[in-house]
Amino acid sequence: MKTILFISELGAGLGHVSPLLAIAKALRDSADRDPKFIFAVNDPLMLRPLHLPAGDLVLPLPELKQNEPLSSHSKSYAEILAHHGFTRAEVMTPLLALWDDLLSLIKPDLIIADHSPTAILAARGRIPVLQTGSGYTMPPADLPIFPALRSAMGAPTMQPQMLDALNAVLKLRKQPLLPSLPALLATEGRALFSHPILDPYAGMRPDPYLGTYNQGIAPTTPVTSPSVFLYAGARPDYLGTLVQALMATGLPIRAYLGPRETAATSFLRMSGAEVFKSPPALAEVFAISSVIVSHGGAGLTLAAMQAGRAQVILPIHAEAEFNASRIVSNGLGLAVEDPVAETITDAVKNVAEVRRITETTQMIAAQAPKHLVVDPMASITKQVKALAGF
Repeated sequence: MKTILFISELGAGLGHVSPLLAIAKALRDSADRDPKFIFAVNDPLMLRPLHLPAGDLVLPLPELKQNEPLSSHSKSYAEILAHHGFTRAEVMTPLLALWDDLLSLIKPDLIIADHSPTAILAARGRIPVLQTGSGYTMPPADLPIFPALRSAMGAPTMQPQMLDALNAVLKLRKQPLLPSLPALLATEGRALFSHPILDPYAGMRPDPYLGTYNQGIAPTTPVTSPSVFLYAGARPDYLGTLVQALMATGLPIRAYLGPRETAATSFLRMSGAEVFKSPPALAEVFAISSVIVSHGGAGLTLAAMQAGRAQVILPIHAEAEFNASRIVSNGLGLAVEDPVAETITDAVKNVAEVRRITETTQMIAAQAPKHLVVDPMASITKQVKALAGF
């Protein structure tokens, strides 16, 4: 029996776990014999309630605990690495040793990793890795350095020192050295869930675009009457403000705010909104919703764009800020930087009422297939079977 280890190391919420679950389902459906699936994620308590098939294991993973949130000046991937200890050999050496312990215990035939640079480094030259991710979390591996993604900013200057520190660790571990810092991400397989519009490295990479990992997403005709789908919960500090703002629009609301019951979910239900207890099938929700309100996670933003739905984004991290900027610049919706109820209410109303936004979302959705692989899961399954030998 082949063992596949699915890893989600960095990033919060379902956005980094959902693609792994989608790949696992596709592999299970296509396998002649059931492989053994093990998930190592940074929030196992979030994954376990999702009713995984019997036999699948969920484990915590080794991680560097950070007391301060990531502050990204240039939005470069190099800053993400620096924040997670990649500048310090004295941090990486014991952290990689912990990964060695986990990998020795599991003995995977293949690792499928989403936004997991430390796990990829630990497996380098030892265990094949198929890397998944969005355009932001999966930069091209053949760049000389990680560029700045914020306009008018230079690339972080500490990258040569980071490369030297990592190569010193790899040399002691008897692993292949890195010719460049981005080469860290040069895995045996790659599966990019993105679209050129939402890829900060568009025009710089050889990877094909797979589009969304969500099943059944296709261009959807406009609904006859406006309504809102809210996907949020990552920022509980202003969730109440967000719910209050949406209620003030007077539009019907459907929402998923995470697996835990909160005051916001109770208030929405009492107000007549439909609140999902588990993540809904997005294709079904998009078919009856005209405006998608979210924090700008890559998975939902991409799926809504492919479905032809207008968006209002309240970005909460660097990737979401980039996604929001591309949605706005392409005429697909609005972004709200300041979480003030009146501002959110006005943004949702405007997006719901402006015909030009609806027409643009429909046009982009209709054009999307020409940029994307026809059957993304078949493409991934083919890679996995070649790498894992089943």
